[in-house]
Amino acid sequence: ERGITSTVVIATSTSGERELVTTISEGLDAKIWDLPAMRCAATLTGHRERVTCVVCASNVVFTGSVDRTIRVWSLLQNGECVAVLRGHTDSITALAVDTAAIWLASGAHDGSIRIWHVPARTCTAIFGESRNAGLATAAFPRCLVMDETRSHLYCGLQNGELQLWNLHQHLVTVKRPS
Repeated sequence: ERGITSTVVIATSTSGERELVTTISEGLDAKIWDLPAMRCAATLTGHRERVTCVVCASNVVFTGSVDRTIRVWSLLQNGECVAVLRGHTDSITALAVDTAAIWLASGAHDGSIRIWHVPARTCTAIFGESRNAGLATAAFPRCLVMDETRSHLYCGLQNGELQLWNLHQHLVTVKRPS
């Protein structure tokens, strides 16, 4: 399919009996692919600037963008955008979600990590701002992984540091590269 360039990010999901893959390239949209049929099942459009990251869980796809928003797409509604999450002051650089798609973590070029309660569409915690020790604005999240218990978030920063956030106590452990 035309439009996929040198940068491709892939997230996998299942929706009912369908095996799906979501890809982003260097454009304004994401594509959901039906694997057995090897065809594009839906194109997710709505971001005003380049899509930078994607993650899937349950029947939901999340995309982050240079436009500082996170869009929530329902696979049960043929890829319809069901919410737009706003709060970061710079490009979204990383996303992580729990397996039930209840909690979402987002990292941004502004140096912050936000924790979102997806059903309520609200930000419940912000890490990396002046009131929370941890991230410096010179170092921003490049990848996020939430553990299965939703109690810890692993954050890889663009400067090579690894951070482990305790989401209940808002504490961070930093491992600097040697």
